[in-house]
Amino acid sequence: TNINAGTVALSGSGVLPSGGNVTIAGGTLDLGTTNLSAGSLTVSAGAITGNAAITASSYVFTNTGSVSITQGLSGNSATLSKSGVGTLTLSNTNQYTGATTVSGGTLRLGTGGSLASASALIMTGTSIFDLYGNSQSIASLTGATGNTVLNSKVSTASTLTVVGGTTTYAGVIVDNAGTGGSVALALSGGALTLSGANTYTGTTTINGGTLHISNNTGLGSNSGGAVTINAGATLDLVS
Repeated sequence: TNINAGTVALSGSGVLPSGGNVTIAGGTLDLGTTNLSAGSLTVSAGAITGNAAITASSYVFTNTGSVSITQGLSGNSATLSKSGVGTLTLSNTNQYTGATTVSGGTLRLGTGGSLASASALIMTGTSIFDLYGNSQSIASLTGATGNTVLNSKVSTASTLTVVGGTTTYAGVIVDNAGTGGSVALALSGGALTLSGANTYTGTTTINGGTLHISNNTGLGSNSGGAVTINAGATLDLVS
C-alpha cells in the first residue's frame, strides 16, 4: 500500500492487507480505531492518525521534516531506523524489541513516550536522541563522534539506563539543546565505554557491569551530580 497524497481512512470492517508493506510518502493514513498489521512500515513524509496499535516487522523513517507517531509500535524482533535530517517523535509506549538505529536527524520521545527496554540504541552519522523529559531503559548504547543524547524539555530530569551489552559510545551526553532539562546516566550490566566529552550534570549510577571512561570529562560536567558505584559494579578510568 503506497500513500503519496490525500487521506486513506479505515472505518468499520475496512482494513489494509495483513502483513503487506505500507509506504507513506505524503498524505495521511487515518487508522481510526483499526489496528494495523504490516510487513514493513516506511514513512518519509505525511502522517498517521487514529487511536490504534501498529505491528510490523520493521519501521523505516526517512523524513526530512517533522513526523509524529502517537500509536504504539510493536513487533517481536522488529527494528526501527531513523534517517533524514527531520525529527521523528514517538509519543506512546512502544514494544518492538529489535534495535533502534538513528543515522540522521532527531529521534525524540514525546511526553510519555518510550522505547522497549529490550531495544538496543545504535547511533551513527550526525544524529540526536532526545529524551525530552522521559526516563528510558535500553538494552545497550552504541554511538560515534557526532552523536548526541540530550534532554530538551525545560525543567525536567531524565535518566538513561543502559541494561547491558559490550559497546562504545563516542558521542556526547548533554543536558539540553539551548535551554532544557538535565540528564542522568545509569548502568545495570554489561560493559559500556564512554569516550566523548560529556557535559551532563545529572548523577552517574553503576548498579552492575563495568563503566569504562576514556575521556577526562566522560563522567559529565565537573559541577555535575554524584557518581555512585554499587556492590559488584566497576568504574574503570582508562588512562
